[in-house]
Amino acid sequence: MRDKVWEQAEGLVNDYIQPNDLLTLVHSYLRDKQQESCYWQQLTLYSHWMAGGSSDSIYRLAAISELFMLALDIVDDLQDQDNVDKPWMVSPPSHTLNAVLGLLNCCYGELGRLKESEPFAIYPLLGEASRLAALSIEGQYRDISNAVESEEDYIIMVQQKSGSLIRLAMYFGLAVSPMSSPQLAVLDELASCLGIIAQLENDLRDVGRLDAKSDLLSRKKTLPVLYLLSYSEEDFPILQQYYEGALSKEKFLQHQDECLAFVEQSGCLQYGRAIQNLYIDRAHELFDLLEGVEEWKEKLRVMTIGERSPASEAASALLHPEGTED
Repeated sequence: MRDKVWEQAEGLVNDYIQPNDLLTLVHSYLRDKQQESCYWQQLTLYSHWMAGGSSDSIYRLAAISELFMLALDIVDDLQDQDNVDKPWMVSPPSHTLNAVLGLLNCCYGELGRLKESEPFAIYPLLGEASRLAALSIEGQYRDISNAVESEEDYIIMVQQKSGSLIRLAMYFGLAVSPMSSPQLAVLDELASCLGIIAQLENDLRDVGRLDAKSDLLSRKKTLPVLYLLSYSEEDFPILQQYYEGALSKEKFLQHQDECLAFVEQSGCLQYGRAIQNLYIDRAHELFDLLEGVEEWKEKLRVMTIGERSPASEAASALLHPEGTED
């Protein structure tokens, strides 16, 4: 399955980019991407098969999913200036940007071509892909411009930035399947939950480090960071001063041991994990509401949030006993 998708991705790139240095560059990015998980293609494939789809185009759509997300990952790394060892960060930025444009051109070109041969059953594929991509870009802009000031702002930003991409990857599979409209509404909420769960996992990892991927050093306002800032003025004012620009990075790093101790003792990790668990529980509820081929629904569940533990099922039963409303 994995090899089949990457074979399609390589062929698609060859179809749309002329043999030259740019094509060689894009293939080098693809080779690096193949070393990572196949999360995006699995979202596309499993969603399709869960919905009872059997399209001959599904591996091509899964390849488009991977290429689309690779392009956006590259842009994200350029904006954040992290993952510095990736080939697209080593290449001159002008070359990398051309590669991104080439990847996006491959995706939109192939979506247009597929529309001629596939009876898309739900929405116009190009229009929906563009809408969800634009929503994700808006969320990314809110993130990098530090527009987040509250938990509500954070949730909205993540729903746009991450949830929209998960919805898009699923949509690539669902657009050529017999999924019903009510089920699409369930999947919309599920995608938002999955985006928040995944983003919180990243944020909980990155709040406790002071290296190139540190959210604190980048002055990002993630949910754990917002929690820290709410207590910082009293318990660790140096963090507040750094975020306000009153303290340089060099001077802030002179207090890194104190900072890491503050993170550990503050309760921000426990708070973030508690919020994440709420969304995990809701995601399990939404999976239970989904109809379709049970085998692929469970594969999709395990891939994104894992199996529901007996403890989680017991807690859910206590919170929502049979015959009561939420």
